[in-house]
Amino acid sequence: MATIAGGNLLWDMIHRMQEKIKCSQLTNINKTECAWIRDLKYYAYSTRGSTLNGFLAALDAAEVYRPDEVRFGSAIIVELWRNENAQYEIIVRFREKSFGTELRNVTKLVGVCGRKVACSWNDFVAGSETYNPGDFQKYCAKRISPINSTTTPVSTTTTTPVSTTTTTSGTSSKSFSLLSLGSYFLASLIINFSVTEIARQNNDESRS
Repeated sequence: MATIAGGNLLWDMIHRMQEKIKCSQLTNINKTECAWIRDLKYYAYSTRGSTLNGFLAALDAAEVYRPDEVRFGSAIIVELWRNENAQYEIIVRFREKSFGTELRNVTKLVGVCGRKVACSWNDFVAGSETYNPGDFQKYCAKRISPINSTTTPVSTTTTTPVSTTTTTSGTSSKSFSLLSLGSYFLASLIINFSVTEIARQNNDESRS
């Protein structure tokens, strides 16, 4: 479910960031194919709340907003940084309220980021591979194998059942309930390209 609900959006974003990184290199900066993104500072998506929930699920970031869906007017901002060691990093911020400018750094809650305030670009991409649908049209065209209707005989041996926790959507407790029937949200998701010269104080304070 996370691949369908959020993976396509996540990887559209990753591909744009990969293009930004490539076109920020001195050997590529003046190439014609880089003209459209060379000076681009941000790219915004307008979507609905259930899509943001799916996106957070694809980030394995269920802790960002519990126990329900994100609120009306929420926004997720994913920032691409180049640090003082010329390494690329990802910072994820969350605006919970419809109005206001307060942004919460939620990078620590992204599954692949290891509780860090900034996430290694390589770790972010590698960790997101699980939810990469590839060619989305081909992914959605895949036939779902029919459910095996063979009747399994009931065991006469008394056993203790294994406890499992599921959400109402049938996914594991680590995922969001991705169904949002009848609820349309005004929401947004933004890429912030901050790959030019950056003056910052010490790492933790400037990125929190």
